[in-house]
Amino acid sequence: MTNPDYDRPAGYDGQAVLNAVRQYWLDSYGNIREKSANTLELIHDAFQSLSYWNGWQRPPQYQGVALDTHVYQMFTNGVSPLVRYMVFQGRIGNMGLIY
Repeated sequence: MTNPDYDRPAGYDGQAVLNAVRQYWLDSYGNIREKSANTLELIHDAFQSLSYWNGWQRPPQYQGVALDTHVYQMFTNGVSPLVRYMVFQGRIGNMGLIY
């Protein structure tokens, strides 16, 4: 269910993974709130767009939930010129990039 780093859910592997991740976040929220009302639940975006999570675990029913997200621009088709240069120079692999 996770990528090789074992700490981020691989939502790009399909809907079954996303369903499991969403259920995990719901279960985790309940488990966290049983112990503490003041603990932040920090959830990973499962490599989905922000719009995918729009409305997820929103107040007033859910309090203290934050989404950890990162924009990996260097891995998109709009890859930066610096990354292209480094691939060309052989300093980094092409990582499946499409130019």
